[in-house]
Amino acid sequence: MKKWLLMAISIGTSLMGLHQTSQAFEYKDFSINKSVTRDSCLMTIDIRINEKISKKVAYDIDIHYPGIRRNGPLIQVYYSNILGKASWFPMSDTGPVVVHVGGIALPISKWVEQGMKTDGSWWVRVVALYPDQRICEQ
Repeated sequence: MKKWLLMAISIGTSLMGLHQTSQAFEYKDFSINKSVTRDSCLMTIDIRINEKISKKVAYDIDIHYPGIRRNGPLIQVYYSNILGKASWFPMSDTGPVVVHVGGIALPISKWVEQGMKTDGSWWVRVVALYPDQRICEQ
């Protein structure tokens, strides 16, 4: 039964065009997960807020995307201040998040001014959906 169910799910996702490949990079204060779904690239970027990062006026995430002039990505920003990466809350005021040809700039210093802690207990998650799967190949 399990074998048939697994095959049915596999066939169903293939027919719907939901074939997905992914790669992930984990570091102490930063992680990035890239998933290719059909013609898009879904990126999940997690950043631990600490003293070093909070000193920057804008924290720049390098993602070369020349297609920004024609097709912009969909971006959502979340934060977590409890249970590490187990619970995420949408940021109600993300401030001036800037999406440009070379990446995404986050106003972390502004968030710290608004109360975000810099002791390493807070995380910021950026979820970006790019309309070009080649972005995941970087």
